[in-house]
Amino acid sequence: LTELGEDPGLDNMGLKQMIDEINEEGGKVTDITSYGAGLPSFENNNNPFGYKFSWDPKGLMRSAVSPAAYVVNGQKIDVVAKFEVHRLVDVFGIGAFETYPSNDSSRYIPHFGLDKDVSVYKGLLRYIGWCNTMVNFLKIKLIENNTINDFGNTTYSQFMAGVIGVDSSEGIKSAVAVKMGLQEKDDIVERMEWLGLFDDVQVRTHSGTNSDVLVDLMLEKLSYGPGEKDMIIVHNEIIVEFADRKERRIASMLETGIPDGDTAMAQAVSLPAAIAARLIIEGKIKHTGVQIPSSPEMYGPILEEMEEYGFGFKKTTIVL
Repeated sequence: LTELGEDPGLDNMGLKQMIDEINEEGGKVTDITSYGAGLPSFENNNNPFGYKFSWDPKGLMRSAVSPAAYVVNGQKIDVVAKFEVHRLVDVFGIGAFETYPSNDSSRYIPHFGLDKDVSVYKGLLRYIGWCNTMVNFLKIKLIENNTINDFGNTTYSQFMAGVIGVDSSEGIKSAVAVKMGLQEKDDIVERMEWLGLFDDVQVRTHSGTNSDVLVDLMLEKLSYGPGEKDMIIVHNEIIVEFADRKERRIASMLETGIPDGDTAMAQAVSLPAAIAARLIIEGKIKHTGVQIPSSPEMYGPILEEMEEYGFGFKKTTIVL
């Protein structure tokens, strides 16, 4: 039994529950939008990147270069540079964020039993400014996961000179800005300076990829401090057509972590898997083979128990 985390996991279980309810009512699903996020809570969003690590930082770098896809009216749209297709969204009842596509949304169409002409977008949410930062980091290959380099006796300013292909680290901030086609005072360049990428101090990573150097600095500056809370968001919206009306159905989950305790992400990732394991042991989940929790027998009791832990969906219906 796979896909039992936050995203994928709670997002898809919530979606399948909504879809099954719509099918019972005789409606037709025409459009699905699903967002997931692991972010600093609003009150602890206090660094220039609008991000802090609540999961594997190297996984974040790997995902930055992975492809994605979404579906518009039955047509699959493949995305290679996913940060470049980001857009601003106003998430109902929560606020404004950036979103970019995650993974391959098309593979859920058969699992959800949807018509082939449906639109499906599954994306991640970030605070505003993150995506253009990633676009520029990728442009200069600051995010690069394959080539191992030796950084012995290398300062961060020298490292950046090597990244952008210049001989001297003199005036490196200006040189990096020019390479990215930005002004020296651009927010993205200022974030890099805040991170320490232009400092004349020894690189702590003795050998590794460019991404390894970046992650090491990010872990120092983008970690949670004492008493700080993370936040998970799972937000699903479905456009549904009935014979006499059209509706927008919304199911939204926002939960914060416990100060100096379990993060919201840790709970959202571990609790569904633990609940599912117990249900299998108790014989309450009888499916065999490799499965995702797409039937009421599987998603029903997991979502019900997660609500007891505070991870429940708030539902709204808007007649269009």
